Amino acid sequence: MATSTSNLQNLCSSFASACAEFHTTISLSKTVVLSQGLCSSPHISINGAVLQSVDKFCYLGSTVYNTNSLKLELDIRIGKAATTFGQLRPRVWSNCNLSIRVKIQVYTTCVVGVLLYGCEKWTTRRHQERRLNTFQMRCLRSILGLFWKDRVPNTSILQTTGSYDLITIIRHRRLRWAGHVSRMEDNRLPKQVLYSELPDAHRPIGRPKLRFRDMLQRDLNAFSITSTSWEKLASDKRDWKSAIETGKQTSKKSFLEACERRRAHGRTRRDRPWWWWWW
Repeated sequence: MATSTSNLQNLCSSFASACAEFHTTISLSKTVVLSQGLCSSPHISINGAVLQSVDKFCYLGSTVYNTNSLKLELDIRIGKAATTFGQLRPRVWSNCNLSIRVKIQVYTTCVVGVLLYGCEKWTTRRHQERRLNTFQMRCLRSILGLFWKDRVPNTSILQTTGSYDLITIIRHRRLRWAGHVSRMEDNRLPKQVLYSELPDAHRPIGRPKLRFRDMLQRDLNAFSITSTSWEKLASDKRDWKSAIETGKQTSKKSFLEACERRRAHGRTRRDRPWWWWWW
């Protein structure tokens, strides 16, 4: 990782020299360059061979894009989770000998684990969170054997299965990771990235891009945690864990109440007379 083309070239040259001293060969076919915020692709070479510049790269199971977009990453996550859910259908979801509790545990471990891999660093927008939550409700309905014509609301499904909505789960994991980063030493790279700022950055015209700090502020408000003193609370691991567990229950309660309000509003609109819509 480097902040300029020259620094990246120096790092690659030093790495190649170190590999040559230990008689280690660098696989140039598997080594690529991904740049963010540059107008043109940088030309980086190792031992005279120019590395290929790519728009996306899979690193430790997560796909990184040069535009910092999360849309394609969510497509991959949902696709892998749907594949896992389908593979478990014959042995788990359609197995009448397993209780609902066991099925939900398998779903949380295998499907949700694949779906939310690396979600601690996501900067999700509202429509993306709704999309993830829609996928979960579709899976839970399939596990319970329910269809749309049964007219069972999402609140009843969450209460029956004892599950949390995915929005609350993502917020909980993000706050847990933020507390872990805040307890790191100051020389650690994740903490430097979280608290660092560009000294000569210019803000472009229009709406600013969604940052991880913005998501952290929104998660703290949803969990009823004071945003001005959360670092002090996170300094103690046990207190921070207790605070986010309590906030997790608060966020779930707020989500269920919001679902009930939308459902009641929908019933009110359906009960209006025909001339209301004409007017």
